[in-house]
Amino acid sequence: MRNKRSVTLFVMSMMAPALFLGAAEPASAIPLLDRVLSKVKKEPDAEKGKDKKTPALGGVDELNPEKASKIEKHLKLGDMFFKRRDLTNAMLEYEDVVKVDPDNFKAHFMLGKVLMAMSDFEEALKEYEKLTELRPTSGDAHYMKAEALRMLGENDKAIDGYEMSLKVDPRRALAHAYLGECYRTKGDYRLAVKECKDAIKLDDKLVLPHLVLAKTYAVTRLEELSDKHYKKAIALDPRDPVTRVQYGVALGQAKKWNEA
Repeated sequence: MRNKRSVTLFVMSMMAPALFLGAAEPASAIPLLDRVLSKVKKEPDAEKGKDKKTPALGGVDELNPEKASKIEKHLKLGDMFFKRRDLTNAMLEYEDVVKVDPDNFKAHFMLGKVLMAMSDFEEALKEYEKLTELRPTSGDAHYMKAEALRMLGENDKAIDGYEMSLKVDPRRALAHAYLGECYRTKGDYRLAVKECKDAIKLDDKLVLPHLVLAKTYAVTRLEELSDKHYKKAIALDPRDPVTRVQYGVALGQAKKWNEA
């Protein structure tokens, strides 16, 4: 794993700060991937078993004390580096965990997050596919697998992943919002609107469903509704320049130059 990634690791790590700052836009033109990564629970499903007999970190309790201690050390270091946005060292620490414990859920989960931040969506997908094999009932695993697929333009497969995550956790508002984005991209505007409205019902503070609705209504020539949702998205996050730029572009396309 490490040998293959080391060829492009430096270049991708140089790209990473822009992603964390929201400067890069995903393939779908919805610039919120970095925010999604921060919203996904910092402690994935693996941590839910901490007070039970189920191993909390994907098998640590089944290992001898020396290996368990080594895993804990590398996980802590990986988390520290990831928090500092030092993606290269974070990746190396999580890979060290996988060497000792190949089925460690958290290590694979965090490797996926690191790779997503580096825009290496193909490698990230491999990590999330591993997670869905390790734990088929993990909503986080299915959700992040869907995210990687969406970023690769695999919308049909991404839809399946988001739906799987919603079977586990029906109140995952972002899954509904990104389902809406996938349907919008496919041209299924009725389902796009439905999913975004479901997302807003679950979390009325989310920017994403309003952006998707604005784009959907613009295509279907419902300009007043489009304008309403662009303004709502801006009101929810006034400091986000990308949302304002997208609204300006939409106004320009509608030939409303004075407002743009």
